[in-house]
Amino acid sequence: MRSLWISSSIILLLTGCASSAERQFMQGCTEDMGAMSSGKKVCACIYEKLEDTYGEESLERMNEMGYLPESFGENAMKFTEQCMGISK
Repeated sequence: MRSLWISSSIILLLTGCASSAERQFMQGCTEDMGAMSSGKKVCACIYEKLEDTYGEESLERMNEMGYLPESFGENAMKFTEQCMGISK
């Protein structure tokens, strides 16, 4: 029982460290990935590449304002293919 509590606490702490943009992205992305076993890993890879490209603060603003720059969709597709091993 103690190990379950410790594991749950660690998960909550790690989840609490993620920005709201990251949490929402991960939730939507993993739902879109469905039953794919590596879905969370792929989604985390995509988000990391998006964060490297746009920065954490910009992603937060995009999330709050509901605005995405023109390049976002193209970059998201490119990063998805890279993270899934489809392209380089």
